Amino acid sequence: MAKNDRKILTDRKMAKNNVRHSDAEIDRLGAKTELLIKASKIGTIAIVGAVLLYMIVTFPQYYRATGGVLQAILLTVVCAAVCGIGINGILYSLIAKRAEGSFWTAYRQEMLVNMPEEESELIDMTIFKEEPGLEYEQMEASVLVNIRYDKLCYTHDTLYGEYGDTCFRMTDLKAGVPQRNEKGRVESRTIFDGVLGMVWNDEAEPLRKNGFLQILSKDYSPETAGHTVDHIIETGDEEFDSTFTVYAQKPNRLNGFFTDDFREILLDIKKDAGCPVAVSFNGGWLFIALNNCPKYFEAEANKKTSQKREEMKSFIRVIDGAGRLFAAAVESTPV
Repeated sequence: MAKNDRKILTDRKMAKNNVRHSDAEIDRLGAKTELLIKASKIGTIAIVGAVLLYMIVTFPQYYRATGGVLQAILLTVVCAAVCGIGINGILYSLIAKRAEGSFWTAYRQEMLVNMPEEESELIDMTIFKEEPGLEYEQMEASVLVNIRYDKLCYTHDTLYGEYGDTCFRMTDLKAGVPQRNEKGRVESRTIFDGVLGMVWNDEAEPLRKNGFLQILSKDYSPETAGHTVDHIIETGDEEFDSTFTVYAQKPNRLNGFFTDDFREILLDIKKDAGCPVAVSFNGGWLFIALNNCPKYFEAEANKKTSQKREEMKSFIRVIDGAGRLFAAAVESTPV
């Protein structure tokens, strides 16, 4: 996986106290963050402009020192660029970084720590960490996202949790594949930008007997998964079969697997997610992928907290649904 280059300064005092944050308070912190980031950019432009003006005024000196107009212009541009990058970093650190950290900390505490346990019907506990939550081998085992080009894949955040004796992890993931543009240059094309999750417990060994199984919504591209198994099966449920395509390694093992409960839960997950959805079963684990979904893990200053809260409610229903789907799969699989 590519290196995590995002630098968010956590407000440790706020995190330690674990206080509740109202939507109005989070909105206020977001507005303050936006304002200070704009101020740092305006300050950068002003300082760089002053440097450029100074260099233009003293241009004849540079011309004589470098021995040519082109060299003098190049020196001016390079100095302005280096100055701009450096000043922007310094002003952001001095003016906006701490405010942005408080905004992100408040958002994460409220939406990713407090809210799941309050809104969920199943979740017993959650822990949020700014770290990749799934190993490369686990992501690969899902066969829901093509991560063959691991240097074009990025993951930052994970929500860990439990419902009873069943565990889950939901991590953000962005994955790309190389392609040549019109000029023949190789560039990255994003095929997945969303959430990849895993659900499991120690009593799901019978699921292994079903073989590998993929269930992709009709708007979830098989190219995103990178590979699909050979056998396509239908359940006989018109609504389900028109919404999902089922790829099965051992279709003869799935008699009675797609119960009414299983199909209804997965249809509800699709409705709650409001985006392309894919589910797979491999090695006793359930994997779930949401592509092009809202940025659940990110504090977005340009969005109202009330809107983010509604998005999180839908995400929590999806997490609940994944737990129910896993339980339904275990129940319908003979020991």
